Amino acid sequence: MTKLLIKNDYPTNLESFLLNRLKKISEDNFKGYDPYDGCSSRFKLLSFNRYTRLFSQYFNKFSPLNIRPFFGIDKQVFPQVPAYFGLSVFKLGVHDQFKDELDWAVQYFQDISLKNKYGYHCWNSIGFPLQMRSGYSEVDVPDVVGGSLIGRYLLQYYLYHPREEVKEVILSQYYFFLNELYVDLGEQGFIRYRPNQPKHKITYNASLLACKFLMEVDKHFDTDSSVILKKCFELVINRQKGAGQWYYTINLNTMSEKKQVDFHQGFILDAILDYIESSKNDGKFLTAYKKGLEFYYNNQFMKSGQGIYRYPKKWPVNIHNQSQGVTTFSRAGQFDPKFMEFAQTIADWTITHMQDKRHGHFYYLKYPFFINKVPYIRWSDANMLLALTNLINASKQLKN
Repeated sequence: MTKLLIKNDYPTNLESFLLNRLKKISEDNFKGYDPYDGCSSRFKLLSFNRYTRLFSQYFNKFSPLNIRPFFGIDKQVFPQVPAYFGLSVFKLGVHDQFKDELDWAVQYFQDISLKNKYGYHCWNSIGFPLQMRSGYSEVDVPDVVGGSLIGRYLLQYYLYHPREEVKEVILSQYYFFLNELYVDLGEQGFIRYRPNQPKHKITYNASLLACKFLMEVDKHFDTDSSVILKKCFELVINRQKGAGQWYYTINLNTMSEKKQVDFHQGFILDAILDYIESSKNDGKFLTAYKKGLEFYYNNQFMKSGQGIYRYPKKWPVNIHNQSQGVTTFSRAGQFDPKFMEFAQTIADWTITHMQDKRHGHFYYLKYPFFINKVPYIRWSDANMLLALTNLINASKQLKN
């Protein structure tokens, strides 16, 4: 696999590459590994208690060698992957070439839905239990981050293949977000990351990613969540820091925030831009967006296109930072051509430094002196696939 040179052969070579990656994911039946799949071992010893789960979780996450077969961790389908795949297919306009895969994904999402437990269609979008230092999450707990991604895919599918049962699934998740996860705080509000998340803990980017899905549903169906949307966006822009960044979470009981600044900044910026375009409401929202965008541009990336891990910590380079930078800056190109140029710079740097030249997959982490080259289908490849697709589309729109 020869490396891509976007600026020298763009976008034809890039489109060909993406089509080949889509075919590869299909040939692999959407199966692969993930940096966070350490708790999905078949060996009960590794899931025995919190400490064994933590060991397997973090050892597999950071190991530069893929020893998962020895840990009894098999390749599997992660629900976000068919959603990334489907959105990329529709955005590239090659849906006729992947009709069987798109149909399969719709049925797959209906089959794994947690509706029987929660009364609404919803999904655990990673597809495996997760043990972090902050707590343990079972595989039957839905989330809004990947859930909104799945919902957006189903909506795109419906627009091309309007089937009533698909519409029912979309609306079911829509009302799950509104009826079960929304927390009203008076003039502000937010949508919880998971149904078991305390009502005093806000994850800024997760709330707005859920809002992205609500906005898209409102655009195409006879629904209206405008009052709730405004409250959610009001809360987040009011928590923006003076320099333009957002932290990760806030505890409303203590008003303490988790001071983590990384690719989630891009999630928030994209959602605010969606809200501006959807509601025709710029004003302070546009001011917050541009301020956050300048912070993202000046502080979270080097001019070479290399992303900063967690501001101000430079290393390691995380592929998620790279993919989100491509998406966010390509969309921001409508405000200043320098952002589109920078999106291409990030893509070039990523392809040069974090793409396997033989097989074409993207690497997870790059350190100063070595690279974690374990292929991860959800965290790395599917994410970059959609990011590069967004880059192509944004470039074409600017030219038109």
